[in-house]
Amino acid sequence: IFVHCANEKGYTQKFVSLFVKGNNKVFWLDLENSTKRFLAIYKYLKNDIVLNTSSWVGLLKRDVPEYFNLVAKFFFYYDDVSLLNNFIEKTQRSFISHSQDFSLPAGHKKIHTLNM
Repeated sequence: IFVHCANEKGYTQKFVSLFVKGNNKVFWLDLENSTKRFLAIYKYLKNDIVLNTSSWVGLLKRDVPEYFNLVAKFFFYYDDVSLLNNFIEKTQRSFISHSQDFSLPAGHKKIHTLNM
């Protein structure tokens, strides 16, 4: 459903912002209550959106840094620290190869996952 919506005319930056803000809130709920009820959403964002470059279609591709920021923010809560190096390496390769497609701040020419 999520990737399908990216191809629709109604898909906007506002939709992305609402999606990210909503997930940010539910991830904080998990953290504050020491639960992992929203682990499936986190895993979907991490594995099927951020780490799966074939899902970066159309308008979705420009928004990947926002999803990356959300996943990275909660990485240490939902994932094991031993997976961090692999996560950084994969995202770095993907971001470098697709950097021209992202919505980056004006004047931001160099993209690096450690700077995000």
